[in-house]
Amino acid sequence: MENSSLFTQVVQSLDQNEDSARIKKLVFYVAKQVWARDQNQLDSISLTDLVRELFTIYSDIESLKKNIYRMAQTLNKPEQYLSVASTIIAEAKILYDFQKNKLSFESDLITVPLVTAVRQEALVTLAPTSPSVQTKKKVEPFEIRLKVMTQTNPLQAKILLFSVVEHQFDWSQQDWAALRSTELYELIRNITYTCQSFEVLVDTLNLTARKLNKPHEYLAIANIISQALKPMF
Repeated sequence: MENSSLFTQVVQSLDQNEDSARIKKLVFYVAKQVWARDQNQLDSISLTDLVRELFTIYSDIESLKKNIYRMAQTLNKPEQYLSVASTIIAEAKILYDFQKNKLSFESDLITVPLVTAVRQEALVTLAPTSPSVQTKKKVEPFEIRLKVMTQTNPLQAKILLFSVVEHQFDWSQQDWAALRSTELYELIRNITYTCQSFEVLVDTLNLTARKLNKPHEYLAIANIISQALKPMF
């Protein structure tokens, strides 16, 4: 069901989480419906396969959420495993949302007859731009940059955006040089090309923020950036 690149990012995020051992145990428990008491049994299957199996069993986020929280409560230290469950749900939602948007788009393509589509294209070519589209195009990157600069730490905002648009910022001299040579407005402009919808923007920013140092700070910045960019979508 998954976009391979996005799926890999989600699995890596779970695997690199500081609570990755509990994450794998809980995913195994929910996917297999049995608790892995033997470490060898747990080591015999990869987290990638377990997550893929989880998505095969649960066709939507609500059914996964219901079952993972219910099963987490049956374990010793339920508070810890409920927190782990929330982490898994946050990552899983990215894939479920992607699949939902993909199916919605494909459904639209299937239900529109070819002749109608051609006629619609001709009409769109002649028709004036709708007010809503005009409003979005009037929002310039420098206006958004001003909001981001006044509401966040600009350096942290650049690091987060750089990590989305280019690659995960690794604090090397090379990355610092690249960051200094890139303007904030360029990163803002480029992220609107990288993320094709507001939902993808939010999910991508949040996923990236959780991988950086002090993720709680970057998650707050991700929220401010996504809200500032919302008119662009």
